[in-house]
Amino acid sequence: MTSLLPSSQSTEVFYPSSDCKPLQLRLQIEGQIIGFYREDSGEKLLIPEELAEALKQERLAREQAQAQVERLKEHLRRREAACR
Repeated sequence: MTSLLPSSQSTEVFYPSSDCKPLQLRLQIEGQIIGFYREDSGEKLLIPEELAEALKQERLAREQAQAQVERLKEHLRRREAACR
């Protein structure tokens, strides 16, 4: 196993010791933090700031989609009314 001390240009990958094996995580130094990745999917586990940003983006996309649905419903109502 390699050292856990980060260097300025480090891209080292670390694996938890056997007592952490049930977590099935890969650890990777990313600047000043350690990134945690799921072994089964390679998915990065987000830190709180990244998670908050991802949730904000998801909420914004949902609101935009809902607004589009409402515009399309209104458009459909107008077309139906015009056909009567």
